[in-house]
Amino acid sequence: MLQKTSAISLSHIKYKESSVIARFFTEEFGSQSFVINGIRSSKSKISSSLFQPLTICELVEYHDEKKELHRLKEIRAEYILRSIPFESGKIAIAIFIAEYLSKVLHDGQPNTLLFSLVKSWVLDLDSEKVAFDAMHIKLVWKTLSPLGITPNDWQDILPAQIRPNDEQLEGLKAFFNWMEDEGNAVQISGAMKQWVLDAMIFYVRTHLEGMGNLQSLNVLRQVFS
Repeated sequence: MLQKTSAISLSHIKYKESSVIARFFTEEFGSQSFVINGIRSSKSKISSSLFQPLTICELVEYHDEKKELHRLKEIRAEYILRSIPFESGKIAIAIFIAEYLSKVLHDGQPNTLLFSLVKSWVLDLDSEKVAFDAMHIKLVWKTLSPLGITPNDWQDILPAQIRPNDEQLEGLKAFFNWMEDEGNAVQISGAMKQWVLDAMIFYVRTHLEGMGNLQSLNVLRQVFS
């Protein structure tokens, strides 16, 4: 059955001589993987840019709930990213968020609230010109509710063995107050931002089975150090 859905590209790997297996976060069907034949051929009419992390696409797919690998009839860009693919900081953030979503999503399980949140955030990141170095941390925080693992209080994300000092507590309060606002700028050190992100990832890992490690965290540290 043919189905149309909005989708966000997460990753792709080479498959056979000229094909790829691409993974998308789709609005209608959650995380899905597709075999796309001939994409690496010089005759392909499909742009490889559609498979870059966080590209927003429109898919027409041959949907079959019984299959793990799906096939596409059509794919096109729903929105052309203007800055994310061309700025090193945004590229690092996009790779991280794509990997994070790949870890927390379950194949074939739709989460329209999470999809809407991520899609809106991608558009915001692409349009932001100055203060974007903590936007990925805010997104991780906001994903906790649609993932069903909302903490009772922001301090619940801290590992039990960590006891922040007074200065760190004040910084954390300021950071989490900022994350509840709409602005993108926050006057917190890079080390504090990374510390908060690590704590949140630890929290997610303890509440969702099979998450494992995120390789892209090391890239983020290098880019924003």
